[in-house]
Amino acid sequence: MLWADIDQHDTGSYEVIIGYSTGFSNEEVSYKKNDVNLNELKQSFLKRFGNLRYKSSNKSSLEYDLVRGITYQAKSIKEWQREINDRTRWRLDIKETINL
Repeated sequence: MLWADIDQHDTGSYEVIIGYSTGFSNEEVSYKKNDVNLNELKQSFLKRFGNLRYKSSNKSSLEYDLVRGITYQAKSIKEWQREINDRTRWRLDIKETINL
């Protein structure tokens, strides 16, 4: 199974990288989640994303509701990444990791 094909009930381990602009520079925040399904991954993203809203540029923070909406509606990781990266100033990169 490809990581992009995860459905709501499959679990996996992922590294999530969120990129944003502060107005002066581009920043990235990353974190890892183990043994989570798509809904749990989205929930962890939204918690961190809410805190980043206040560190980002004004233009990026205006897209807060759009990013939240995309996150809630996404049916797969691939769709979620594509929509955020194509429609907003935010960057989302999700990589499957292997637990040893």
